[in-house]
Amino acid sequence: MIWFTSDTHFGCDKLVKNSRPEFKDIDEHDDHLLAQLNHRVGRDDTLVIIGDFCKEKPGRYRPRIRCKNIFFILGNHDKEAKIRAAFGGNVWQQRIVKCEKGHVFCSHYPTAYWDRSHWGVYHAYGHLHFNNEREAAMDRGLPGRRSMDVGVDAAKLLLGDYRPFSEVEFFCYLSGQQGHDIIKPEDRWNERDYGDQASDG
Repeated sequence: MIWFTSDTHFGCDKLVKNSRPEFKDIDEHDDHLLAQLNHRVGRDDTLVIIGDFCKEKPGRYRPRIRCKNIFFILGNHDKEAKIRAAFGGNVWQQRIVKCEKGHVFCSHYPTAYWDRSHWGVYHAYGHLHFNNEREAAMDRGLPGRRSMDVGVDAAKLLLGDYRPFSEVEFFCYLSGQQGHDIIKPEDRWNERDYGDQASDG
């Protein structure tokens, strides 16, 4: 099983105080999010973290995640050198991940057009903390878009807790979306099989 998450912001007491006030302090916040993650993501699953993992010292949090297979997409609050020291070589600015039901372009930032979006490839992002106004604006501008926020704030609103999205849940939420500006298969040129780009690290 492949799982997606973003914007955990471990150790960021200011964000928690302003945006997640149900937690009494940062330790309760971090313990809860890690427990939710480990409750669902198996040791042999694949977890895709799409940025903004923690305030500092990612090496403090990586050992608390039981999943062995983690692919890390850098966010604006992540220090690349520290992330690489904690997570190894599977660290990128953006990446396509192959799931059972399709390919997913992973980037911390929501993108209007992404690699192979014209062919119906999906897009998982974070950064917006599920801001309703911004999501609605993207829906108006890109009707049928196959993209969604997979951050923990989106999970709280859609799934009831600060937790990761399974690939099943991700594709379920986007199942009715046809994509925008799709090019028909017969009109595509220079098409190639991208394969599972998240495993060629």
